[in-house]
Amino acid sequence: MIRALLEGKSVNAAELEGMSGYQLQLQDGKAYIGTAEWHGQRGRQPSQQVVEIETLTNYLQEGWRFVSTLPNGKCVIERAR
Repeated sequence: MIRALLEGKSVNAAELEGMSGYQLQLQDGKAYIGTAEWHGQRGRQPSQQVVEIETLTNYLQEGWRFVSTLPNGKCVIERAR
């Protein structure tokens, strides 16, 4: 399930119900899946995001830090602390 989400694939809501301890939270048109603790810690903005490689430079200029490239070519970035 998590792998499918990281690869940018759609999943159906019934599949999420079987993920014990995880919650789906919708915010600003985006869906976030994580534990209750993770949702509570991240506040209004996620500390990490998955973005298209074409937009990476823009995020880096805004102070985000590059973390990794996923197999699907998207990039993981995190908010600089």
